[in-house]
Amino acid sequence: MKKKFIKNEGLYIGSTKNKYIGYIIIFLLVFLFSYLFVQYFYINIISNSKNVHRINIDLNQKVQNQKKKIDEKNFVISRLQRNNSEMSNIFSKYTDTIKFEVATAEEVKSNLFKKDELILSLNREINYYKYLLHSKNKTDLISIENFQFNIIDSNNLEYDFLLLSNKSKVKISGKYYFYFDGFDISNKVVKNKELNFSDNKSNNIKFENYMRINGKINTTNINKISVLYLNILSDGKKYSYKQKIN
Repeated sequence: MKKKFIKNEGLYIGSTKNKYIGYIIIFLLVFLFSYLFVQYFYINIISNSKNVHRINIDLNQKVQNQKKKIDEKNFVISRLQRNNSEMSNIFSKYTDTIKFEVATAEEVKSNLFKKDELILSLNREINYYKYLLHSKNKTDLISIENFQFNIIDSNNLEYDFLLLSNKSKVKISGKYYFYFDGFDISNKVVKNKELNFSDNKSNNIKFENYMRINGKINTTNINKISVLYLNILSDGKKYSYKQKIN
């Protein structure tokens, strides 16, 4: 009986011992796994820290490079702004100079124009008195001088003439008309027939001392003009000019 108890007790002690050994092995495995996990975790942290540090270094280098480029560009911008300011000042001065010169030129031009107008006016007055001096008709109030014409085509005839007043500083008004002797389109003889103006020009006259008149006459449906008449009507009187055409 006693031997059996001792045997059972030995088995119990052996079983308990095996349990403790199993627990120790499990504990050691857990510790080893934890250690390895912690080592792996720390290695990853260190590796990531190195990567982050390297990335930070690269970023800082890029930031410094960008700052350097920005500083260079700011320097260029500042220099361009100074140049632009200087150019603006120069351009402003140049523009003011040009404006002054233009204004001066315009003033000179205006004065020259006024002088030219005065010279032309004086020349007109001189020519008027020359024409008046050599006028063929000094008894009538109005003289018809320097009459010219030009047949442009079968439908138009140009005319140009000068009216002179034989009394200085007298205001004259009236109308002028053209007539002709010749043949119409059917070769029928025509006498003293009125002609129409082709440019719809008014035939009114109003002048003092002299007046130059020109324009076009419509010669449609006219085969030939033998004689061209110009009549001036003013204050109930008629002043005539006759031009034969070969």
